[in-house]
Amino acid sequence: MVLPCMARIKQAMEGPTLTDIPGSVREAIRKLDLRGRVKSGQTVAVTAGSRGIAKNTLDLAEMDVSESMLPEVQATPRLSQITQLAPVVFDREGNLSPF
Repeated sequence: MVLPCMARIKQAMEGPTLTDIPGSVREAIRKLDLRGRVKSGQTVAVTAGSRGIAKNTLDLAEMDVSESMLPEVQATPRLSQITQLAPVVFDREGNLSPF
């Protein structure tokens, strides 16, 4: 089986980061003043977006892409190629070797 060559790219993340996610969520909910706005018997729906939360795939600083993705990387200002293309190599146990 022939696998495509891969390159490592880096993503420049913009915007503020949160160090205390639970505390930030509590503060945002507190600022909504729900006690003064929601009447007894009413319900409230809570949703959340995951952008910017640690360990989220949108927060990956570096990733590996195949050669066919490089034109898209080059056309996206926040992405940059940081390694040359290299073949995918497996060790004796069948694990992917770093490149």
